Amino acid sequence: MYFKNNKIKKIELIGGRAKGFTLLEVIVTLVVAAILGTILVAFMNSNLVRSADPVVNVGRAYNLEKVMENITADYKNNIATGATPLATMKSNIGTAGGGTITNAYGSYKVIYNDYITFTCDGSNNCTASSGGSSILKVTIADPLNIQKITALFTQ
Repeated sequence: MYFKNNKIKKIELIGGRAKGFTLLEVIVTLVVAAILGTILVAFMNSNLVRSADPVVNVGRAYNLEKVMENITADYKNNIATGATPLATMKSNIGTAGGGTITNAYGSYKVIYNDYITFTCDGSNNCTASSGGSSILKVTIADPLNIQKITALFTQ
C-alpha cells in the first residue's frame, strides 16, 4: 500500500501575526454597522413609510378631475338642451355638507354648491358673496376630503 505524505501547512505569519481578522475585530465591526443602521432607519423612517403618499394623492386628484369633467360635460349638455341649466346642475350635483355621493359623475363630496355674485370696487378689488342666480360655484372633494377642486358655471 502506498501512503501519500501530506504535510500540514503552517499558518503564514506577517509581522508575527496570523492573516485574517480576530473575533474582536468582527464583533466591533458588526456593532458599528448595527449602530449606523439604526441611525439610518430612524432618519429615513418617515420617508420610507410615507413614500407612497404623493402617488396616492395624484390618483385622488385624477379621480376628482374626472368627476369635474363629467359635471362640466353635463353642464354643456344642459346649456344646449335645457332652459335652466344652472338650476338643473345644482340639483344634480347635490347638497353641500352631506356624505359621499356616488352618481353618474363619480364618487365625491360636495363642499360648496350655491350661487355667488362678485362685487368690485373702482380699484379692481372684487369679492365674492352668496346670492344671485347667474354664477354657480361648485367645490367638490374626494371621499376622504383631502383633494378639492372648484369650478364656476355661468349662464
